[in-house]
Amino acid sequence: MPEVVVALRNKKSLALIFVWGWVLGPVVGYAITRILPLAEPYVVVVFLCSLAPCAPFLQQMVSKARGDMGFAGAFVPLVAVGTVVLMP
Repeated sequence: MPEVVVALRNKKSLALIFVWGWVLGPVVGYAITRILPLAEPYVVVVFLCSLAPCAPFLQQMVSKARGDMGFAGAFVPLVAVGTVVLMP
């Protein structure tokens, strides 16, 4: 739990979460829909997926990759709230 608090106090970590999750993700999604000839339903799916930057199995992947579990623990609740706010 202390690792999560440290990650939440780290301004750089928070900025990375928000920039990569809700700025660059949708930009990449938009670029994909402009480059590839997709039908409208697929365009909608790409946009919705780009607004949901976290998979439910993220912590298991981070654990297996021996990544920063504190950052992952801070990332999951933040993106859950952000996804609820941003999803239509």
